[in-house]
Amino acid sequence: MIKYSVRPAASTQKLLRYCDDTRFAMPAKFEHFKTLDPTDLISGQAIFSALDTVEKHSDDKLFYNSLEPYIHGNEGSMAKILGVQAKTPAEMLVSFAKIYSSKLSSTKLQLLETDTEVKLISPRFTNHAILKFGDLMLHTTIKSILSPFMSLKNQDINIELPFDKRFYGKYADRFETVYFDTNAFAVTVKKHASEGHLVNRVGLNTPLPVPQQITAAANMLPPDQLNLDNIAFTLGCSDRQLLKTLQTLQMPATATLQQIKFRRLKSQLIRENWNLKKAAIDFGYNDQSGLTKLFKNVVQLTPKQYREKHLSA
Repeated sequence: MIKYSVRPAASTQKLLRYCDDTRFAMPAKFEHFKTLDPTDLISGQAIFSALDTVEKHSDDKLFYNSLEPYIHGNEGSMAKILGVQAKTPAEMLVSFAKIYSSKLSSTKLQLLETDTEVKLISPRFTNHAILKFGDLMLHTTIKSILSPFMSLKNQDINIELPFDKRFYGKYADRFETVYFDTNAFAVTVKKHASEGHLVNRVGLNTPLPVPQQITAAANMLPPDQLNLDNIAFTLGCSDRQLLKTLQTLQMPATATLQQIKFRRLKSQLIRENWNLKKAAIDFGYNDQSGLTKLFKNVVQLTPKQYREKHLSA
């Protein structure tokens, strides 16, 4: 059974933009992430691997402080960015949990509710050092979405972190009024007296369809390395297991790989003004005839015909 943790490429792309602006040279393996769409799914661990690379090699020992505006943007509050609308802190927390588990990360979340409070829980099953950035990012996001309600008194909000203060090292002081070493990231907020049940109609942690997990693994690869063996390795399974999974899903292996390549290729061509010569090189073709063959196999059109149809649509 394929089980692959994912998240959109947006946060990793923002980190790479920060690296470009600060002239920090990231390893070549991260370069192709810049060519993805922000909503394209990639490994849920990619951002942590990238953050770990910066932390180990940057001269700025507190680089996350200057990176944070890139991660969360300058468009306004995180609630506005995510499209979360709520009138109370409890309603905001519940709405965020629903969006976070369905659009931002495949991290498992739990919501607990009593008559007086709502608690969001993100369990932790490992204390790998790079995961401190996950807690940093989630902590900042939670504070941002609750910012319209920051008149909350301390007794109205409770934040718990899974590991002890030493785990977070030089960033521990960023956490204000939190409880450490609680085995889970958790946020509890008080409900308004007039609020009824908020959680029972909220669906969390809906399993991501396997085809999307396969696509996310493919997005971890540079375009010239897109093949089934590499996708299987990225998924952490054998090529035989991947082929069997595709067969069970009635997804012919060759056609599935062509669809994955086509989506990546089409996105790059649109973004780079249909530079066929560069795309052929990036995707490992000897010449542009390889691109034409792929287009004909998938959409029965040449790149030129597809472009004309796309522009006239």
